[in-house]
Formats: sequence, C-alpha cells, structure tokens
Amino acid sequence: MENRKKPAVATVEGLCLGGGFELALTCHACIAAPRTQLRLSDLRLGVLSGSVGTKHPPRLIGLSKSVEMMMTSKPIMLEEGKNLGVIDVVVPSIELLKVDRQWALDIIESRKPWVCYLHRTEKIGFISEAHEVLKLARQPVKQTTQNMPQHLACLDVIKEGIIHGGYKGIIKEAKVFQDLILSDTSRGLIHVFFAQRATSKSAHFLANLRVDIYRIDALITRFGLPIGPFQLQDLAGYKVVVVEGKEYRSAFFDRVFTSKLLDLLIKSGQNGKNNGKGYYIYKKGENPKPYPTVLLIIEKSRRLTNIMPGGKPISIIDQEIVEMILFPIVNEACCVLDDGIRASHT
Repeated sequence: MENRKKPAVATVEGLCLGGGFELALTCHACIAAPRTQLRLSDLRLGVLSGSVGTKHPPRLIGLSKSVEMMMTSKPIMLEEGKNLGVIDVVVPSIELLKVDRQWALDIIESRKPWVCYLHRTEKIGFISEAHEVLKLARQPVKQTTQNMPQHLACLDVIKEGIIHGGYKGIIKEAKVFQDLILSDTSRGLIHVFFAQRATSKSAHFLANLRVDIYRIDALITRFGLPIGPFQLQDLAGYKVVVVEGKEYRSAFFDRVFTSKLLDLLIKSGQNGKNNGKGYYIYKKGENPKPYPTVLLIIEKSRRLTNIMPGGKPISIIDQEIVEMILFPIVNEACCVLDDGIRASHT
C-alpha cells in the first residue's frame, strides 16, 4: 500500500485493534475521531502482529515505545497516539471523510508529506542502541512469559527488520506468524479467551432470564473471583466486548449467546467505568455502587431477547448460578484436551 501511486489515508473511529491498526499504520496519514483507541493485542492470542505490525511502529514511534506497546498489549489512547505521531489529526466524526479526502489531495499536490515509514530509520537509532533495547526487553519476557514463545518470537522479528531492513522483516514476520498460529500455545490461548468470554455470555443469558445481575456478581466474588462478570464488563468497556463479540459470532456462531443488553447500554450513553456509569456508578474515592437506572435497560433487553419460559422468570439457587457461569470454562478446558494441546489430563 505504501508503494502505490495514490496516497492512502486511514480514517479511524472507536476501537482500532490488531489488523485494523496495522492497516492504518501502512497508510500515509491517519485521521481519527474523538475517543479512538489503538492496540496491537495479538500476543494475547499466542501470535504476533502479522501484517507489518512489528515493522512500522519502531520506524514511526521509536523502538522502546513499540516494544512496550507490543509486549504489554496495552492500548494507545487518543491523546498519546497524537503525541506519538500515530494519529495526524483528530476531527469530529461527521467530518472524518471530508478531512480524509482533503488530506489525500494535499499529499498528491505536495502540500502535505508523502511518507513511507517502512524506509525510515531515524526513530530506530543506531544498531547498537537497538540491540540494547531488545536485550533489555528479553529479560522480563524470559521470566514472566517463559511458556509463551510468541513474545520472544516477536522480539526476534523486530530485530530482523532493524538489522536487515523492513522488507526482510516483513518476510520473516509472515513466516513466524504462520508458525505461531498453528502452535499449541496459540490454540490454548484462544480457548482461554473463549472461556473468559463464556462467563460473560452465560451471565447475560441469566440476566435475560430475570436473574438479578448484582446477585450474580456477588456470588461469583464470593466463590473466589476478584470481581463478577458484569463489573468486569464495566471495567473493560462495552465497545471492546461488542467488537470482540461480533468477530466471534461470525466465526463460532454456535458457541456465543447473543444479547441486546450491551447495545442498549451504549445507546443510552453508558460505558462502564470509562464514563462513570454502567451496571455500577463509579465515583473517585468511592466503591462502585449499583446503578438503579440500568435495571430499566435490562428489562428492555429481556423483552427483546424473549427467552424466559412462558414469559416468566426462572427459579434458580445460588449453586446453579455459579455453575452456569463457571462451567463454560470447564467446557473450554475439555476442548483444549480434545485438540490435543496437552498430552494428559493431569
């Protein structure tokens, strides 16, 4: 894309994760709407960023910051993205396409620079400095993720691109990505991801059967987890859960329960801890408290989902609630064994 005769300008709004972020990195400029977040989170699923994600960030924002971003999978918030140069300008959503088109015309007419980051090296620094950065990055990785080969593989691919150039790095990136995606680690982490999401979907299933959400959270924390599934969604942010849910529904429709609840919450202007209102109310210096208004939204979700037998709420004991929330994790563990990821059941 960088070598095309026409400029490519990315327009980004909301969550820009994984391959979407990588695509934006290959463009000659990036226009973003307010509240945009960027993240390379591939390592969490046992693979690395396989579409130039290990090549462009070091050339755009520097090696140290790129390594930190990839190793931790932490998001880059809007203001930080602009300061780092990942985002060129922030405009209201309604002006995104207008500004995008004008930016592309300005590049063609030389009013704005035509930048190809794959060929740039000034942000990387001297080779000796790069070696030191990567060496320092390896030390904590070996200690904390010794059974996760994708982290060290990612550092190796970054090194390849720095020493032998961007194109050589892309070739190795693609090869290592293919090796990792077929590995036991990646397959296992995908099951872990499903297990985590399964607790949330099972919780939504119960909520739509008129089981009290605060009862569910209380029972799960009493069982031993740090927080319940609904407070977890408040902390993660609803849009993240919605985007991930769409991806997994398209690929594994028979393993995902679809609820209208999150969409209704977003439409009502709630986004959990991000804006202080979700299933709970969040105020600085105070513990989260149940948010009574959300009960009206939950009731609307129940009507739309319409899964209550005979339209009546179910009668369910505490133990059954805990089992319905946590047994999907056991199911995913069984899938891990079925996939042959572990040699034995012990």
